[in-house]
Amino acid sequence: MKKLASLALALALCVSLLPFPAAAADETDSGCADVPKLTKEEIYDLLEDNPNTMPSTVFDAEPSVTAPYSTGAVNMNALQRAVDRLNALRQLAGLPPVALDAALCEEAQYGAVLLAASDFSHRPAKPDDMEEAFYERGKAATSSSNISAGRYVTATPDAFMNDADPSNMTSVGHRRWQLNPTLGKVGFGYAFNANSYYHRYTSEVIKDRSGKPGDYDYIAWPSSGNFPEDLIWWNIPWSVTLNPSKYQQPNASDVTVTLTRASDGRTWTFSGAKSYTAATRGEYFNVETSGYGVPNCIIFRPDEVESYEGVYTVEITGIRTASGAAATLRYSVDFFLLADAVSPYVEPFTDVCKTDSYADAVKWAVTSGVTKGTGDGTTFSPDMTCSRAQVVTFLWNLAHQPAPQSTEHPFTDIPAGGLSDWYLKAMCWAVEQSITTGTGDGATFSPDDPCTREQVLTFLHRYLNSPAAKGESELANRYVTDWYTPALAWAQTNGVLGGYWYDFNLFTPCPRADIVSYMYRAVTE
Repeated sequence: MKKLASLALALALCVSLLPFPAAAADETDSGCADVPKLTKEEIYDLLEDNPNTMPSTVFDAEPSVTAPYSTGAVNMNALQRAVDRLNALRQLAGLPPVALDAALCEEAQYGAVLLAASDFSHRPAKPDDMEEAFYERGKAATSSSNISAGRYVTATPDAFMNDADPSNMTSVGHRRWQLNPTLGKVGFGYAFNANSYYHRYTSEVIKDRSGKPGDYDYIAWPSSGNFPEDLIWWNIPWSVTLNPSKYQQPNASDVTVTLTRASDGRTWTFSGAKSYTAATRGEYFNVETSGYGVPNCIIFRPDEVESYEGVYTVEITGIRTASGAAATLRYSVDFFLLADAVSPYVEPFTDVCKTDSYADAVKWAVTSGVTKGTGDGTTFSPDMTCSRAQVVTFLWNLAHQPAPQSTEHPFTDIPAGGLSDWYLKAMCWAVEQSITTGTGDGATFSPDDPCTREQVLTFLHRYLNSPAAKGESELANRYVTDWYTPALAWAQTNGVLGGYWYDFNLFTPCPRADIVSYMYRAVTE
């Protein structure tokens, strides 16, 4: 393992609209057979659920990087997030997850503090004022770790996968340790030194071999199948590590790699017959067989690629099976941009975009059972107004449809049976809960009348047992005091209106998007 420091990269990403083709008969997938390949949307969700950002709390106890030295305590949520991110990357590569190990984290923490207090190296010099025992523990950790400088601990798994600088590209050792199929547990340490060059230091103790991988032929990065182009840039090398139990050690003089881009047929050929120099740009090829995780590693990088998009096919010849038979390895990668992996709409609707101001409220309304949408359920109809019967049914659904004490009611405009059945229980419940007293002189309910804003807010206010306003309401002061005034004052001062009340027309029919937004803010914020 060679040291890895911060590298600022600018990259341009293109959108891939090409479908992933059916695999050719001789193609094989990278990774373990029992780790399924993911769809583009599944990959998006995987990386969204396991981000490489830091939580708000980093340390439970700040490490001391000057005498008297101490390891402090990194917040376990931060360490777990680093492991979760590592496991997300391992899943992309077709590998089983690893576990965060407390003993390895303690070891790694000594290494991180030593890195922050000394020079950035696998064998840092001993600070004069550091106790020998502390130094020996730190050096033992750094000498058996992936180490990083300049990044938060949660971002280091991604950085270790890159190995793009010339000193690391020849072996991609950090990557191979992280993608070691027999890795079972890992430890992370993290320290900060404001007076040092890089500020942030991570030690990843990663030489464990207690894992039990499934059957695999090879481990590739980028892996076969769908792969986010967000994770590989123009200067990052590709790698293919052969399973030593299935393949003989590859020889650079025998191996040839052919990389073909489907969009234009462009082909790159890498072989030991050519001369390659490790550099930050340009073609590169190497066969590296030392013990970084798994030894049989074939490394290559095409030139003249500013960003990856669409399908690339890799074919490797000049390798042999464990029995000595000549073999050919072939697989394809379909690069896609994460932002294009998911629908822009809120599921299951085709008329609510995720960028709409009411998108979160619509999602909440569906998951809370308030409404299932309109028509066949694929539309929400955000601009459609609701009837009074629909609004009390929304509230009844929110309350988990409690049975009313009776279905007897005082209203003369509600027919017995027939079309009134769908809202009858909701209406009777609303009357019993004093959410509504009807319309006019109370003899009618007017179920089909559009529900106006002051009615929606009053229903909701009463549903919540009429909470008080938080101060004076400018909006309520615009109107003569009436039955809706307490609800209006509460809604404005408690943030139920979301700030959109300056041109508020109180007596207009309320659209569905606004109704669920009022409800969402009232019960969740």
